[in-house]
Amino acid sequence: MPKQMPVAVPMWSASRSFWFCHIGGVVLLFCLTLVFWLMFGISEGFAISMSANTVWLVGFFVGGLYLRQRNIRYRQLDLNGTSVVLKNIRQTLIVSVVTVAFMSALTFPFFLDEIVRIKQIDTPEMTRGKVIWTFLFGNLVQSTLYFVCWIALYLGITNSRRARRAQIDNLRLQNSLKEARLSSLANQLNPHFLFNALNNIRFMITEDAKQAETMLMSLSAVLRYSLESSKQETVMLSQELDITERYLDLVKIQFEDRLRLSMQVDDGLQSVMVPPMMLQMLLENAVKHGVERLQHGGEVSVRIVKESELMKITVINSMPESTPMVKSASMENSAGIGLRNIDQRLQLLYGAPAGLHTEIQGGQFHTHVIVPLEHTS
Repeated sequence: MPKQMPVAVPMWSASRSFWFCHIGGVVLLFCLTLVFWLMFGISEGFAISMSANTVWLVGFFVGGLYLRQRNIRYRQLDLNGTSVVLKNIRQTLIVSVVTVAFMSALTFPFFLDEIVRIKQIDTPEMTRGKVIWTFLFGNLVQSTLYFVCWIALYLGITNSRRARRAQIDNLRLQNSLKEARLSSLANQLNPHFLFNALNNIRFMITEDAKQAETMLMSLSAVLRYSLESSKQETVMLSQELDITERYLDLVKIQFEDRLRLSMQVDDGLQSVMVPPMMLQMLLENAVKHGVERLQHGGEVSVRIVKESELMKITVINSMPESTPMVKSASMENSAGIGLRNIDQRLQLLYGAPAGLHTEIQGGQFHTHVIVPLEHTS
């Protein structure tokens, strides 16, 4: 693949913040020179020196723009750090020499005689040629020092800004990936729940068409909520409780008195935000892997309580002795997609200390969910 050629950037094309800093630096240098002359009380040649320095600042101004343009080109070429440093050192020396040569050519026709005269007042033995070389060397050192400071500040500021932009872009990417993963997990709920519900309605149609119609209406409400809530990361617990009742309407028609359910919710938790369809999935897991496998049905109890700054949801269900739940209380063996889905969403949304864990106590399967107390505004 041919290497992409760098795009030429006009020297005068820059942001407002750059112009503010660049012009401010040149003005600051002029002010420092002025303060130096005033502090040391140098009156001889003051007007000439300040006039020459004013002209000299033009070279500093244009030289800084050139160095900036070269660094933009280095970034486009994607050079490594060592190459950029070496090229900047070379460019700084070249710009310093060119600036001194060019500005000397502008100032010498007007100020050279006065510069020589002033120097010879302090050092009479200095020849005209020595004054010129001393002047050129001193200004070369001053110019080099200025451009080294300029390029160091420029690189420091631009690298800091690029690092900050990269960090922001990385955070945006992580957030996009998080949203995509959450959306993927939420979309897994619909076919999982839909298959179970439609399967139950299919069996009910032949037994009781009226009940099947009622189940279909409840299913419609649940699916509508599932689709609408999938666009949100969290919903209020009160909404989850409402849709869970519709889900239980479906389940109770199928299991009748085989399902014995109890629910306890502490006051003040209705507005806590939770992942959508979480409570329904917890109950579905308890029914499918517990009550459904028992000949005479079983119990499912739900307790939602406040513990410090957390909300704890506990679902306890009866279970037969010969099921995967008995072999292990781990989500890998017992919960399938449902509980793993919930745990992954909790980790993506809240991180620690939110999470889900399971255990077996007294022949019952316990599912514990921890959610931070985040209320709707």
